[in-house]
Amino acid sequence: MPTPSARTWKSAEPWTRDSSKEALRRMLAETEALGMCFAEADGVVRQRPAGRPPFRLETVDVSGAPDPLAAAEARIRAELDQPMDPATGDVHRQLLVHTGPESFCWMQGYLHIVTDGVSGTLIARRVAAHYSALMSGEPVPPSGAAPWREIVAEEEACLASDARDADRAFWRGTLPVAQGEPGAKRLVPAEQPLRADRCCAREAWKRAKTGSVDDSVDGSPETTGTTGT
Repeated sequence: MPTPSARTWKSAEPWTRDSSKEALRRMLAETEALGMCFAEADGVVRQRPAGRPPFRLETVDVSGAPDPLAAAEARIRAELDQPMDPATGDVHRQLLVHTGPESFCWMQGYLHIVTDGVSGTLIARRVAAHYSALMSGEPVPPSGAAPWREIVAEEEACLASDARDADRAFWRGTLPVAQGEPGAKRLVPAEQPLRADRCCAREAWKRAKTGSVDDSVDGSPETTGTTGT
């Protein structure tokens, strides 16, 4: 099932449908994660580029309905009920529902294998950046997203290094419940947000458990998250 994410935008000035569509088209063209297909081989799910399908964006106008927002929600839910096929690269849905002369609902629906709540927000921000650039005539800022091939190369290098066995040993010792062992410890939230930086997963986990967070790491992204149980 797709991961639903519906957003309502309201503009202080009349917005243009053509610019909205173009902003979405540009985001999809540069977001490699949304151009992947998935298949199982020997019990392992693998991904590969599926190519760029022709841009298709459905638009619906419900501004004349007695309750435009309720009508938009019903249309969005119906769209999200449609199945997707990751084997063919069908991993997302985009829908614009016009609810008034200066407002619309943008539905972005994804299979969870390609995105989640955090990345969905980043995608929405990227669409907004493209839209603002189109309306102002200014160049759009760089996305900052790492190319897919670089991410694959980094993962392959990690799997071929000693860090793989060290990480496995650490997590098996830290999360015995994952192996069906008794005596699993209950995890508690950190007292402070865990700032994302370049530390390894083992160190991040230790810091999250103790609430010891160092925000002074140079070059760390300006994103934060919290740990949970």
